[in-house]
Amino acid sequence: MGKTSVTAWVIEKEVIGGWSYPISKNDDVVGAPYSLDGKTAEEVKGNYSTWLEEWKNRYGE
Repeated sequence: MGKTSVTAWVIEKEVIGGWSYPISKNDDVVGAPYSLDGKTAEEVKGNYSTWLEEWKNRYGE
């Protein structure tokens, strides 16, 4: 409790991205993860639904 789980993507010793979300005793945390600097998906890339559809079209489901 009171901690955050972080996943970082690293290429050639440089962090290029990642996400974070709060740790909870229960599985009551809902929604998308946040960027490493605490921004939501919409703040990073605009409309999340549009971005997700483009991602699925490019990389598959």
